[in-house]
Amino acid sequence: MEDKAFYKQLVDRYVAKSLTNEELEVFAELVKQGKLDEELAMAMERAELLEETVIAPAIHRLWPRLAGVAAAITLIGLAGWFFYSSNNAVQDADQNKYAKTDIAPGHNGATLTLANGRIIKLSNAKNAVAIGATTFRYDDGSAVALNDATTSELGNTEITAATGRAQTYAVTLPDGTRVWLNAATKLTFPTKFSTNARMVSLDGEAYFEVYKDKAHPFVVKSQGHHGIPQQEITVLGTHFNISAYNNDDQVKTALLEGSVKVDVSDNAYGNASTGQTGIILKVNQQSVVAKSAKIAVENINAQEAVDWKNGTFVFEHQKLSEIMKKVERWYDVSITYQNSTLKNQTFTGEISRYDHVSELLKILEGTGKVSFEIENRNIIVSK
Repeated sequence: MEDKAFYKQLVDRYVAKSLTNEELEVFAELVKQGKLDEELAMAMERAELLEETVIAPAIHRLWPRLAGVAAAITLIGLAGWFFYSSNNAVQDADQNKYAKTDIAPGHNGATLTLANGRIIKLSNAKNAVAIGATTFRYDDGSAVALNDATTSELGNTEITAATGRAQTYAVTLPDGTRVWLNAATKLTFPTKFSTNARMVSLDGEAYFEVYKDKAHPFVVKSQGHHGIPQQEITVLGTHFNISAYNNDDQVKTALLEGSVKVDVSDNAYGNASTGQTGIILKVNQQSVVAKSAKIAVENINAQEAVDWKNGTFVFEHQKLSEIMKKVERWYDVSITYQNSTLKNQTFTGEISRYDHVSELLKILEGTGKVSFEIENRNIIVSK
């Protein structure tokens, strides 16, 4: 799964013309080996949506075997990001509209806050950190600067790993569980888990790959908010995504591998008013908990739930209000609607999130449904 996610991210970054020179060399070698065939073919299918609106000049063929795919990928690169509404309407947008107000995408960044309030800022040049009992190290093995924190401060304490808006980071917990944090997310956990269970608390969105330990269940709690009850996820070893932002009206849990038990506070504390005693999710299922406290289950493509981890935005008949919440967190902007009915406009598509926000806005505008202006990191939505 790691290779597939990396291949998709590499193709998306190529499409967005944001590969570094080193990444471009890796991309070229993988194409030569045929390892990107599947992702390139998928990109080619998506590119066909633009064939009637984009005229491409002569296209350099990377390798004859992939000539058609390379042409399609180049077509996407020339067209910029693509996005289409339910009727696939795509129109040209003013290319100079956002020249002076454009906003860059998010980046690596996070902090660790100890129980005594000491804050440790993680390096933006790294993308992952491993938390040990008394030592913190980045994924390349280098030590984290601890700001003079002592061993006694680090041992047997509680830590909150937090990303701000426009930030993302990966954390390996003391038990070996790996967690990827989306923007504006907090994960609280101990430097040493108890002998009974491995308890963590989440506010925001995170993808978990839980280290298997049958004797010590892994439990993720998301706090209740705005009438939504506290949710509790219990697992032994599995891969799943939880979206539990405190300004959303739903908490969603998507399962990619293994199984999890989803419970809410009404059930967890003996109140059977919902008529449920906890729900076991299967792979490619998602639970949704709203104010009713009842757990709804729906079948999904779970890979779409972790689009953010793979470097993309994926929308399937999604309301503009939901899309713009993701934009708000990833680009660190505020959103203003001149007409609240615009929030209910729906869009379907898949785009990279590695380019400036203007690329997304221009393509959305191309549908003819909405228009945008940027003023001091405030995106104004109108018709």
